[in-house]
Amino acid sequence: MGPADILAQPIPRSISQAASIMKRHSVALLMTICVVSLLSSSLSHAAVSGDFTYTDRGDTITITRYNGTGGDIIIPDTIDGKPVTTIGSYAFMDKVKKNSTLTLPSTLTTIGDKAFRGCSGFTGTLTLPSTLAGIEDSAFWDCSGFSGSLVIPEGVTTIECGAFYNCSGFTGTLTLPSTLTTIGTYAFSGCSGFTGTLTLPSTLTTIEGGAFAGCDGFTGALTIPEGVSTIGEQAFSNCSGFSGTLTLPSTLTEIGNGAFYSCYGFTGSLVIPDGVTSIGDRAFLNCIRFTGSLTLPSTLTTIGDGAFYGCSGFTGSLTLPEGLTTVDFNAFSYCSGFNGALKLPSSLITIRSRAFEYCSGFTGTLTLPSTLTEIGQEAFYGCIGLTGSLVIPEYVTMIGEGSFRNCSGFTGSLTLPHNLTRIGYSAFADCRGFTGSLTIPEGVSTIGNKAFEDCSGFTGSLVIPEGVSSIGSNAFHNCSGFAGTLTLPSTLTTIGFSAFRGCRGISKAVFFGNAPRKMGDQAYRTIGLRRFPLEYAQKNMGDHVFKDTAEGFLIVCSPESTGFTFPFWKGYPCKRETVEAAGK
Repeated sequence: MGPADILAQPIPRSISQAASIMKRHSVALLMTICVVSLLSSSLSHAAVSGDFTYTDRGDTITITRYNGTGGDIIIPDTIDGKPVTTIGSYAFMDKVKKNSTLTLPSTLTTIGDKAFRGCSGFTGTLTLPSTLAGIEDSAFWDCSGFSGSLVIPEGVTTIECGAFYNCSGFTGTLTLPSTLTTIGTYAFSGCSGFTGTLTLPSTLTTIEGGAFAGCDGFTGALTIPEGVSTIGEQAFSNCSGFSGTLTLPSTLTEIGNGAFYSCYGFTGSLVIPDGVTSIGDRAFLNCIRFTGSLTLPSTLTTIGDGAFYGCSGFTGSLTLPEGLTTVDFNAFSYCSGFNGALKLPSSLITIRSRAFEYCSGFTGTLTLPSTLTEIGQEAFYGCIGLTGSLVIPEYVTMIGEGSFRNCSGFTGSLTLPHNLTRIGYSAFADCRGFTGSLTIPEGVSTIGNKAFEDCSGFTGSLVIPEGVSSIGSNAFHNCSGFAGTLTLPSTLTTIGFSAFRGCRGISKAVFFGNAPRKMGDQAYRTIGLRRFPLEYAQKNMGDHVFKDTAEGFLIVCSPESTGFTFPFWKGYPCKRETVEAAGK
């Protein structure tokens, strides 16, 4: 009768009955325990041989603990006539800190997880036996003293997570077996001493996150073999020593975040193969030495934040594929080497902040697709090579801060959409090449600080439409091409410091409503300019709103307007007049 049978017996009705049952079954229970113990003993038992505690598995031996103090550590091929096949989990973990060498048995098949983790005292080469089939996670983590080359033997199919993490002392080549299918997370991360080319076997299917992160000693070209579908996050980040081309397989579907971050030695063109749907955040950030074209696949749906940031060596045109809906933050920032057209897909909805910042080499007309709804801050800041006219699509409601700042190459008209409600800080500042009249749509409520500063090519009169309540500091500063009458709406409540300063062709400002509640001297507090003494601000900042306009500049307000003073207001000649007539 076993333990389960004893527990299944009915509850006794008296103490004597209970005693009888316990006496009768205690013998059976004791015999059961003894049998289990004997069986366990025959299958495995812990014993000690020299500096090693081991377990006898019947036909093989597993080393479970190292009891020595370092030196020349030789793990024997056999113990008690049985082959040593396994170094168990944690067997040597953190136990070898002084200079020591390691000799592994020729019969070894498995190195368990964390088996030698933290054994920073090992020196010399690490020779893995040809019988080895498995290297489990963190097996040699932080064994930074090993030197020379490392050969992973044939038969190994998987190198687990962190297996050789931070083994920075290796100073030669890394040879991977033709049987390898998987390189785990951070498997060789921080092995900065490896040199020579890295040859990945054709059997490889998986490269997990951080697999070779920080292995900056590898040189030459890198070919990712056919069969690999995903390159994990930071898989090759900071492998800055690669000095040739990067070839990606046709089986690839995803490039993880930071996969090739700061691999700044890659050269030549880069072809992202058809089938790739996602390029992760910072995937190729600072890969500055690519020297040819960048080809993106028709299957691509996602380009991550900073994906190609600082890849200044790419040349030629850039075509983004149909189906792409978003160009993420900083995706192509500082890709200054492109020297052809930028072609955006008709599916594009969002261009996020700094997406093309300082892509100064793009040339030709910029055609924004009709599907576009968002243009982020500094999206095209410094794209000085773009030429021709610019049409902002109908569904865009806001133009972010600095979106087109310093795009000085535009040489035609600027068309703003009817749905626009806000023009952000420095949105078009320094776009000196725009020509023709500027029409502000009726839905706009705010024109930000420096929105059109130094846009000196605009001509004709300027009408600020009804609905605009705020014109920021320096909003039209040095827009010297405007001429004639400036029309200001009845909804206007704030005009910032130097808003129309330097508009040398404007001879008259016609106010259709009351005097703005904030005019220069009060507005400056809201617009982030440096502070002046209050008495200076009250006397002079209002004067600067229309400073350096046309000779004889005049302010006109309606007979019903309030808040103006006569014959001067804020230092300018001011009179009442029917504004409809004054605006002609």
